[in-house]
Amino acid sequence: MYMYAERWRQHHIPLSQQVRLFQSTKAVMDATVGPRAVSRLLAGSFFLVGVGSNDLFAFRTELAKQNRSATQGDVAALYGSLISNYSAAITVC
Repeated sequence: MYMYAERWRQHHIPLSQQVRLFQSTKAVMDATVGPRAVSRLLAGSFFLVGVGSNDLFAFRTELAKQNRSATQGDVAALYGSLISNYSAAITVC
């Protein structure tokens, strides 16, 4: 399991970096075809965002190291933290 966790950490891109990459890509698109065309294109686009799996995996791994199960308070704190961090990342755009 440890090898899987290490391999996974090496190949994921954090949400904050994904947002920065999107901003860079959008800037190039704006410069190439103009902001109006890009806005029209993005307005008609469908975005699927999957987040949190790395955080949930790390959460479960940490609990396993402590040989305990999550309480409702643990889960609520984790979700609160995730929502706060993701909200901060996506409102940068």
